[in-house]
Amino acid sequence: QDGAREEDYVRLLRERIPHADFAPIVFVSAKTGQNIEQILTMDIAIHSEILKRISTPQLNKSVEEFLQRGNLPRINGKQLKIYYTSQSRGRPPTFIFHCNYPDGIPEHYKRYLENSLRGRFGFEGAPVRLIFRKR
Repeated sequence: QDGAREEDYVRLLRERIPHADFAPIVFVSAKTGQNIEQILTMDIAIHSEILKRISTPQLNKSVEEFLQRGNLPRINGKQLKIYYTSQSRGRPPTFIFHCNYPDGIPEHYKRYLENSLRGRFGFEGAPVRLIFRKR
């Protein structure tokens, strides 16, 4: 029964805070100490994910594969082109996509790129930022 309640809470949190769907959810008890160590272990793992760096050549090769798999959207009748991608040195992990129409990229395509980056490189539990700039 507790498992079912936890699932309900997780579903409710994911619905109410959809922009934090990358964040793990851990149920803890201050009274019993349940899962306190799990939080510390998870914190260390997430910190290492936040510090993760992807080389520009490896990143561009992967992004090229993502672009071939997912249909690039058209913006005002013109084909979106992503010329290259780099990771900035800041935190959280931030990826800069240099493209021809940075302001017109649909949210669903940004989500596709983020999910593809996470699928390839991890970043479990860490926020990831995507920035689109005109080349």
